[in-house]
Amino acid sequence: MWENPAERDALLKDIQAMGSVRQREYRWRNRRGERFTVLLSAETITLSDARHMLLMVLDITQRKRAEEELRASEARLRESEARFSAAFHSSPVITAISRASDARFVLANDAFLNWAGYSREEVLGRTAIELGIWENPAERQRFWDEVRAAGSNRSRECDCAIAAGVFPRCSPRGSSSHSMARTTCWP
Repeated sequence: MWENPAERDALLKDIQAMGSVRQREYRWRNRRGERFTVLLSAETITLSDARHMLLMVLDITQRKRAEEELRASEARLRESEARFSAAFHSSPVITAISRASDARFVLANDAFLNWAGYSREEVLGRTAIELGIWENPAERQRFWDEVRAAGSNRSRECDCAIAAGVFPRCSPRGSSSHSMARTTCWP
C-alpha cells in the first residue's frame, strides 16, 4: 500500500513520539497498482486499557491533479501573455487597446507612442479625446459607436492630431470584445 515504506516507518515513529500527526500527504498504491495521494491524520487512543491507533485518511488524488493542471495552465497563460506582449510592443503597426466601457487606453505599443509623440505614462489611463488625438471628437464618437454596435469598424478615415500638432489622415481599424477594444491606425 505504501509507495515508500520508509514513510510508513517514519509515520509510526512520529505517532509513538508525539501521540498524533495531522494532515500529512503520502503516496499510496491500491491493489491494482494505481497510485493515489492521501491526506493522513493519526492519533493514539486507549480502548479497554489497550492503546490503538486511529487513522483518518482522505483521498486527495483528484485535488492534486487539479492543482497540477492549474499550475500547468497558469504557466501556459504566462507564456502566452509574454509572447503577446513581445509581439504587440514590437509590432510596427500603430496599435492601442482601450477599455470598451470608457475608451481609456490600457495598452499602447511603441509604434503608437512614436507616431503620437507621447510617453506611455501620458497615454495609459487617458482617452484619445483627452490627448487631443482625434481632430473631430464627434467623428471619434461615431467610430466608437460603430465599434460597440458592430463589434468592429474597418472602413473609416479620420484626421488625427499628434503631439507635434500635425493632423495626419488615418484609417483606424477597431474591433471590440466585451471589455476591451483594439484600435489600429494606418497613417
